[in-house]
Amino acid sequence: MLLQPLVENAIKFGLYDTTEATMIELQATMQENNLLITVENPFDAATSSPKKGTGFGLSSVQRRLYLLFGRNDLLQTDVNENIFVTKVMVPQ
Repeated sequence: MLLQPLVENAIKFGLYDTTEATMIELQATMQENNLLITVENPFDAATSSPKKGTGFGLSSVQRRLYLLFGRNDLLQTDVNENIFVTKVMVPQ
């Protein structure tokens, strides 16, 4: 259930106000003893404002990770040009 809100968020902000083809990339890899899940989606800074969302998707993932592992550092987001990147680290 961690992936659903991440992918929903990527679809919402990656496809918002666009009629062109859009690629949402999902990767899962192992890093040491952690599963690293990365979701990347393009966005248009002019039309895809955080104010248009409730912030529930990412905050619910952050809360689930904290309840499961007692850590606040397992969810990270970053912006690289017009690509929004969400990374989730799941200890194994």
